[in-house]
Amino acid sequence: MKEWSSVVDALGEGIQTMLIRKYPPAHDEFFLYPTYGFSTRKDYLSSYFQKRHHDFARKSAESKDEGVTDIKYYVVLTETIKIRRDNIESLRNLIDCYIWSADHVLNYFQDVKIENAYLWFLRVHKLPNNELVNDLGRGAVRYGYLTTPISTAGSVPVMDDANFQSKMAEIKRKLETPTLPSTDKRFEKEKPKPLLIPKHNEIRDMIRAIGGFLGKVSDTEYPIDSYRLDAAWRRIKAGNPSHVFEVHFGGNFFEALTKLKHSWDKWNSKPFLVTTDKFQEKAEQLLEGSFHEMKDVIRIVNWKKIVTLHKLEKEVSKIKTEMKI
Repeated sequence: MKEWSSVVDALGEGIQTMLIRKYPPAHDEFFLYPTYGFSTRKDYLSSYFQKRHHDFARKSAESKDEGVTDIKYYVVLTETIKIRRDNIESLRNLIDCYIWSADHVLNYFQDVKIENAYLWFLRVHKLPNNELVNDLGRGAVRYGYLTTPISTAGSVPVMDDANFQSKMAEIKRKLETPTLPSTDKRFEKEKPKPLLIPKHNEIRDMIRAIGGFLGKVSDTEYPIDSYRLDAAWRRIKAGNPSHVFEVHFGGNFFEALTKLKHSWDKWNSKPFLVTTDKFQEKAEQLLEGSFHEMKDVIRIVNWKKIVTLHKLEKEVSKIKTEMKI
């Protein structure tokens, strides 16, 4: 996502002193490598960042040149804090300590398989001279191994000791929550039940129903040459699909995007990929590579929005029927 060049700059300028990750760090020292550009969301600023940091994030993302990466910072990991899944909500308390939106931070941990969050406290050092390196390829979305060493001699901390320790103390203080006696049933909180993902065909049928509510000719398993699309909407029965949908919760991701691209090429249909948080990032990567031609027209939709839209349109249709509109 475009967020990573912005986060690197935020660390380098002392705006934030930590990273929040799904896993513990593999190394105690590393360089900050700003990635960029595989997010196709036009609303990435409002989706990923707090409003007060929009200008900063935009300028940072736009300053990243294609083909080369400017490495400015070297970091030393000073401490890692593990946060249990049932306390993930406490990350909202750190809203003044990072540039992301709180919702984006929590959405990052929606995968039910994630057991813990990890805070990496990073002591950032500015290199005496920036190092320009060729981009390390598509594998370096989150990390990469440099082909030639970079010296850290002469690096200077971007934040003095007192300020850094103060920031760490502030973060720890905001994370603290009172531990209530487990024997006192009055104070026990019911653990939220994970939101279950509907089955593939249930989402597909919701899309068909939404099309009907909107006055479209709506079908499932719509044929296109040797393929079948999960759902398609047409303005008139004799016409070609104006909207096409593939629901992807697993299986052949490449084929799903192939069908959408074929529909776009053949009929100029608006393509929609309905998927989960787990697969959205992979889709965005493919749309920067093999399917880059349609990255500006395709819409990647979280399945929760389909469920919500279906519920709302169904209610509206019911009211219209009752009112005989």
